[in-house]
Amino acid sequence: MLEYVPKKRGAKSSRGQSDRQEKKKVKLVGGRQTIASGQTPIDKADIKSEHVRMECKYTDKASFTLKQSDLVKVAAASMGEQIPVFLIEFREHNDSYCVVPEGWFLQLLEAYKNDKNY
Repeated sequence: MLEYVPKKRGAKSSRGQSDRQEKKKVKLVGGRQTIASGQTPIDKADIKSEHVRMECKYTDKASFTLKQSDLVKVAAASMGEQIPVFLIEFREHNDSYCVVPEGWFLQLLEAYKNDKNY
């Protein structure tokens, strides 16, 4: 009879990699990490701050499939004036992109223009 040996959650586990990614992004936005965000129906975003509600994903591939339902989840989790952000990190190219609703993009663009005195 074989003995059951549970998998180790080390540096190569996807949860471990996600956790490290979230911790880095928390520092960037000045927020806090949502514990077990994907496992509870209560809070569906990985990171939250006063200004941002963010879902973080990563891939080691050159492409990522994004579904509208994923965007809706982070938007629905956003409260008040929080900007809903869906972050995708392409590790192969060391690139990250943020997807935000068009309304928020236009507000951010306007704020940028006002800051630059266009």
